Amino acid sequence: MKIKIQAFFLFLLILSSTGAFAQFWYQQHFDGADTSSGNSIIIIPDTAAANIWQVGKPQKTLFHAASTIPNVLVTDTINYYPVNNISRFSFKYNVQYPWGVLALQWMQKLDMDLHKDGGIIEYSKDTGQTWISVFNNPNILNFYGFQPGNSDTTYTGKRAFSGTDTIWRNIWVCFTPNYFNQMQDIYFRFTLQTDSVNTNKEGWMIDNLMLNLTMLHPVNEMKKAENLKVYPTFTNGIIKIEHPSGKEVVQAQQIELWTVDGKLLEHFTNSNGKFKMDISRHETGMYFLRIITNDRTENHPIMLYKN
Repeated sequence: MKIKIQAFFLFLLILSSTGAFAQFWYQQHFDGADTSSGNSIIIIPDTAAANIWQVGKPQKTLFHAASTIPNVLVTDTINYYPVNNISRFSFKYNVQYPWGVLALQWMQKLDMDLHKDGGIIEYSKDTGQTWISVFNNPNILNFYGFQPGNSDTTYTGKRAFSGTDTIWRNIWVCFTPNYFNQMQDIYFRFTLQTDSVNTNKEGWMIDNLMLNLTMLHPVNEMKKAENLKVYPTFTNGIIKIEHPSGKEVVQAQQIELWTVDGKLLEHFTNSNGKFKMDISRHETGMYFLRIITNDRTENHPIMLYKN
């Protein structure tokens, strides 16, 4: 069994390096269709009169230029965002291939009242009847690119992007492999929510919005030296977790073992620099180790195989 699994993953790596596994991109730079309507994300603004999402050239103090010139998607190209506002846009993706990792990617800048106003990101698997947040979600393989201090809650208690960050950040939200079903419609929704206090903030600016379906998880742009060391990822049961290079800046506080379909199997607590666990009681297959640290959440794919 060990030889077969190792040979299979070697086969995947060879195909990936030669381009045999195509990456399916759907993209929108807000300057017209990127290739065709079949390959572009079609943005649907909410029809409410109060909706302030606009496509155009940003002309504000902080939001003054697009990531890809000239246009962006922004909460008003000229004005500050108003009080007591809920503004949304959405788009749909049809899952034609259930395999691989579905990755949502975009560039963004933020200017909102921290812990008051925020940018909420959700998805729906039932045509909009139920919306699920991408924040603190066990079905998200990885969520990165933003500053930890910009992950906050709105005045209503919803987890969202908040605060100010005027550097273009490349954000990735990557779902666990095979999380969606074939021919399933997935809806994504971005919402700006504001409170009753006006502090002349510019809101949320987005560019280069893309969806990517790939067999291999995109490279995490966070510095690898800051991540916990989790090994081996191909194991017969034993997994070790250590601080990077002996440093204890990043501390694993909770450790969870999840199945690829979102079922929590085990939960551990840890306060030491090193941690060792045994998952050999479970069946051979792919799992995800969700590690909640003192400043973020990491998700690590684990392949369990038994001789």
